[in-house]
Amino acid sequence: MIVKLNFYVMNAKQFISQVVDFLNVMFSILPTEGKARKVLRMTPDQLLAFLLNWNFGAQPASIQYVTTPDLIAEGREKFGKVTKVGAVQGMIGYSYENSVNKQKVREGQEADFVTQPLWGGYGEVLNSAVAKRKVTKTVQKDKVKSKVETGEVIFYLRYKYENTLRGLHYDRVLNFIPKSVLKQYLKPYYAPKSQGVENEVHARTLKLENIRRLRFKGMEIQVIPV
Repeated sequence: MIVKLNFYVMNAKQFISQVVDFLNVMFSILPTEGKARKVLRMTPDQLLAFLLNWNFGAQPASIQYVTTPDLIAEGREKFGKVTKVGAVQGMIGYSYENSVNKQKVREGQEADFVTQPLWGGYGEVLNSAVAKRKVTKTVQKDKVKSKVETGEVIFYLRYKYENTLRGLHYDRVLNFIPKSVLKQYLKPYYAPKSQGVENEVHARTLKLENIRRLRFKGMEIQVIPV
């Protein structure tokens, strides 16, 4: 049984890899006017080091990723673990605070927005491209629940979301799930109230370990999954 399970896991990883390669063609965007892209292969740790030294300013980019979407209880019961392979267009290296304040000015408001602590105070913005989050767990003592840090830290790419290119969803046995079917089981997204604008500035984060391709400024970073 263990041998069969390992074989299945390897096949699943190979399948996802093939899907990613397929999407590389589908999501070939941000052309460099006929010039060949500079291709770099990096591990997530190397990508982190690269982004911590970000000096390109704000750059439009395409980001390809593999994630596990959050489902409501009914969705988890129906599909189990779902894998999403997709890509988005966004802006890396931008100023979230400045972006919100510019939007407030456009809406005739005072530019008085100040960023709030990330993840309830357990997050930290390292620069315009990277944030980190301290992982916590809930413990109970004398019937009182509280959060404690586990010592683990997760690093994220910070970007301003602009457009979804496409996303493909698969269940745990790699059956394709149409977005129209899955949509009702996804946990709802709530726009941040702290911005105080009618048109939200779509600030997003993505775990570095989930990124597979990062394209910007004539460069393509191919991330080697661990």
